[in-house]
Amino acid sequence: MAGLWWMIVPLLAGYLLPWQGQQAKRRVDRLVTPTIYLLLALMGLGLAGLDDLGRNLTRMAGHALVLLGLLSVLNGIGLWGLARCYRARAVNRPAADVAPPPPVSIASSLIDGALLIGLVGLGCLLGRLLPSLATHGSQWAEVALYVLLALIGAQLKQAGLPLRELILNRRGVLIAVTVLVTSQLAGIVAALVLGLPVTQGLALASGFGWYSLSGILMTDQLGSLWGGVALLNDLGRELIALLLVPLIARRTPELAVGYCGATAMDVTLPMLSRSGGITCVPLALVSGFLLSLLAPPMMVLWLAAG
Repeated sequence: MAGLWWMIVPLLAGYLLPWQGQQAKRRVDRLVTPTIYLLLALMGLGLAGLDDLGRNLTRMAGHALVLLGLLSVLNGIGLWGLARCYRARAVNRPAADVAPPPPVSIASSLIDGALLIGLVGLGCLLGRLLPSLATHGSQWAEVALYVLLALIGAQLKQAGLPLRELILNRRGVLIAVTVLVTSQLAGIVAALVLGLPVTQGLALASGFGWYSLSGILMTDQLGSLWGGVALLNDLGRELIALLLVPLIARRTPELAVGYCGATAMDVTLPMLSRSGGITCVPLALVSGFLLSLLAPPMMVLWLAAG
């Protein structure tokens, strides 16, 4: 349990350190992507060490599909109900003057997803060819995870969303709360279906689309099999979101923003801005910020409780 709580320390350290100025922000942003790529490759190294890899990959995919299906259905029902409450077009004023990011195409997003999966595959192949590397993969991944958590803490600090703005943007907060509650329900049902401890199901459902963190954290605490399940589930969620957002963002922004989960404040934000308009941006930033803030401690708490 003490080891789990240490996951929070680098996140808080990154958030509390005085990252100021555009130069510091650029440095942090430049480091995040290569760190994520390194983590995914190291995760592949861990997968290479699994006994009977082919059978375990089939199990991973099956478990991830069950979890992803339950999350999609329950998140969708909750967010659709929330959208019904806002059909009177009661649009909140933006929480801040936020310039929309440049648009991104679905094709490029899918290519990025394929790249991420390819990095895991590359690490797995390297581990099979060089078994000595696979034995150290988990230790290296743990160090890289600490670095990533510190960088993410810095990004959350640099997002510049004051607590007052978060509290006042009731619609964005309600989106995050809806995703949180329905995801926890999905985690409980998934645990019953898959025969897992309830706390483990809740932990797997608490990534909110943050695949780079959930995959590595679950690998570190539950082993490569469940790390692979978390990765496939959250990565699948992001890919589905990128396909759905252009179709639903104008009509039901709550559903579009909520299904993007934690990625609404970064990866899927350009698509939300282009498809849903500028009014989607503050909703996405608030909801994504809150879910990004909640994901690490919730996963840690549920794993510790198990």
